[in-house]
Amino acid sequence: MSDIPCTAVLQKVLLISGSASRGLYRVHQFSKVEMFVVCTPQQSEALLEDLADLEKEMFSELGLHFKILVCVLR
Repeated sequence: MSDIPCTAVLQKVLLISGSASRGLYRVHQFSKVEMFVVCTPQQSEALLEDLADLEKEMFSELGLHFKILVCVLR
């Protein structure tokens, strides 16, 4: 790995308006690492699977619980 993009992210969470939360915003700050591959369309399916396997391995070794969501766009 030569370059790994890592960015700090601030995410504003909208609160349901109520007297206790009026005028307050909850903000989450976290770091994010993005994994991407530049490839041909013919390679994309196999490389997507490789990335998913790598992520599963990393999360498992760190002892983190995770869930894989499958999103199909057509």
